[in-house]
This record gives sequence, structure tokens and C-alpha cells, in this order.
Amino acid sequence: MSGVKKERSIILFLVAISIIAGGLILSHAETSRDVKYLGGAYRDPFLSFIPQEKKEVKEEKIALPNFKLQGIVWGESKPRAIINSAVVGEGDIIEGAKVVHINKGGIEFLYKGINFILERTGTIKIKTEKEE
Repeated sequence: MSGVKKERSIILFLVAISIIAGGLILSHAETSRDVKYLGGAYRDPFLSFIPQEKKEVKEEKIALPNFKLQGIVWGESKPRAIINSAVVGEGDIIEGAKVVHINKGGIEFLYKGINFILERTGTIKIKTEKEE
């Protein structure tokens, strides 16, 4: 090899080594520091550009019917109850409320999507999921 070719080979070799060494140093520097995301002030790219109408949900208070429990017969195949002087069974509707279940503890009703219980004592309470 001539002297010029040897010098070029050595220079290329040294440049290659310095590039590799520089890359290793940079990759080590990038992994050793904490990376923080600072894009919290930017628009979410997954949201639509079209403004959405906000739907207001109005919570409607429903007044439950005024029932007066006068008697319960539950020990038969078809339990019955006397409410506001009317005899009702499971599946019957009284004042817009459907009789769901009758037992010795009281009567369960469904009224406008709300399950409530008319207890033996005459008190009305909203049925919770725990009571199911």
C-alpha cells in the first residue's frame, strides 16, 4: 500500500471509531437522565375539532305514590296485599306502580324505573342493590 492510502485508511478508521464512541456516549447520556412529558398544555389529538354540545342531566325528583298498607297474605301460591282498599297481587298495577313481589316483610314496587318497598309498618323506602 502506498503512504497516501495508508493515511486515508487510518483517518477513516479513526473517524469511524470516534463516531461509534460518540454514539455510545450520547445513548448513555439519554438513558441516564429523567424524561419529563411537558405536553399537558397541548390539545388532545384524539378529541374532535367539532365542538360538542354539553348535555345537561337534570335529576328529576320523583314523588312516590301515597300508599296505605292494610293487609298482606303471603303464605299462598298467589300472595296478595290490600293497599288503599284495593286487593293487588304480583304483576298488578296500582296508581302507576307495578307490584313486583309480596312477602311477609312488605311489598316491592316498580315506579318510573325506581324500585321501592312498602314495609309492613307502612313506611316506604327505596330498594338498594344490597337488598336484592
